[in-house]
Amino acid sequence: MRKNYSNKFIFVDPCVKVKSEYYRETVLKKKFLPWVRRHFRGRHWCFQQDGAPSYKAEAVLNWIHDTFSEFIKVDISKKKLGQWPPNSPDLNPNDYAIWGILEAAIYGKKFNTINELKAALRRAWSRIDVNVLASAVDNWPKRFRACV
Repeated sequence: MRKNYSNKFIFVDPCVKVKSEYYRETVLKKKFLPWVRRHFRGRHWCFQQDGAPSYKAEAVLNWIHDTFSEFIKVDISKKKLGQWPPNSPDLNPNDYAIWGILEAAIYGKKFNTINELKAALRRAWSRIDVNVLASAVDNWPKRFRACV
């Protein structure tokens, strides 16, 4: 049985457009970083994110560089290339495996409130077998080689 991390989803506040300052201050500093410190407790891990404009703002990338010991850089411009290829959902276990499971769990259901939807997503996450998660991660090297 795996630990229940279902309450560790990071939901964006209602009606908020995720710009770089919100992403850095609220998502990364206030929500993600405390969870990472509790979860990994000094163990090795590597931060990866896609190339959404707010994610690759200079202030965000500087904070990530200063805060996380290891991360995969994204392309900032044609002159500042990163290690993570643009438009690469085939390389993110969440994109190629997990979101589909969560979407299938809530598809066609009606929710009266955002909190009901959040609760349904948390329940769906808690029902994903650890072997499914491990398989998604284990499949990553094969996908990486195919993309290269």
